[in-house]
Order: sequence, then structure tokens, then C-alpha cells
Amino acid sequence: MGFVPIRMDEFIKLYRKSNPGERPDEFISLLRRSVADARQGARCHCGAPIWAIGSAVVGNACFTCITGEADPSSDYEIDEVLEGEGGETLVAQGFVDDQSSKVFRSRRGHKTRKPNPKMQA
Repeated sequence: MGFVPIRMDEFIKLYRKSNPGERPDEFISLLRRSVADARQGARCHCGAPIWAIGSAVVGNACFTCITGEADPSSDYEIDEVLEGEGGETLVAQGFVDDQSSKVFRSRRGHKTRKPNPKMQA
């Protein structure tokens, strides 16, 4: 299964509602850059297409490497990324293995969730 498509302006509204104490300007700028990178074919270190929404927080990486999960069916992705060049539909690229498990840092330097090392390819 694939991502749940969402328009960028709708996702930004959700982000603002979920993060009322933060100024969204920096996140919006990072999201726009991640969307542009994804539309230009940016790839995760594992070779999968990047997840623009997650990449706005942790840097360019795919859904599976960011979350440690294989199924993004309840997670959002910006619709214009899903309608990318060549008609490629983005999905998680399977389970991560122990070699690809690492801690990602957001562009602000915060640690994010480490992928589950028990998941096997």
C-alpha cells in the first residue's frame, strides 16, 4: 500500500494545528525544499525515493529508514510528490536490516526515532 496523498497547504494547516507553540516558517521552508528534492528524484542512502514530509525533519531519507516501518498506508505524503515524474508511486521499500539501522538527526540537530533493529529484510 502507499501513502495517503495530501495537498501541501492542507498538511501545513495540520502541522500548525498540531504544533501551536512553534513558528512554522522554518518547517515550511524545509518541507518545500524536501518536496523539490523528491520531485527531482532524490534518493535515500538505501536507494529508495525520499519521503518529503519526513525528510523535512530529518534530512533526505525514505519512509522505511526514517520510521523503521514498511507500510506507510496511514501516513501522509505531499500529493505533488506522489504524482512525480515517470508516474513512479512511492511506497516504503521493505524492512530495514541491522546494517541500515542508525539514528538520524533532524536538520535542527534533534535525534529522531531509531529504526527497529529486530525487523529483518
